[in-house]
Amino acid sequence: MADLAQQLEDLRPSELALRDWVRTRLNASIVREMATYDYGMRVEEHRRGIEELMVARRLPEQVPWPPPRSWN
Repeated sequence: MADLAQQLEDLRPSELALRDWVRTRLNASIVREMATYDYGMRVEEHRRGIEELMVARRLPEQVPWPPPRSWN
């Protein structure tokens, strides 16, 4: 029987698990569409921000506005 501490550690959620699940369902077209949802303003900046979040090693505690150039 596994140690209780190890069992609890195995239940600990990954910070990036949901993001990684979503990332597998996105493509460039979806990201571009998402980037236009701020009334079509600053689309390229938003697109870059979304793409950078998809590869960041850690997610920010708060998402600043406007999105920064790099999340890493």
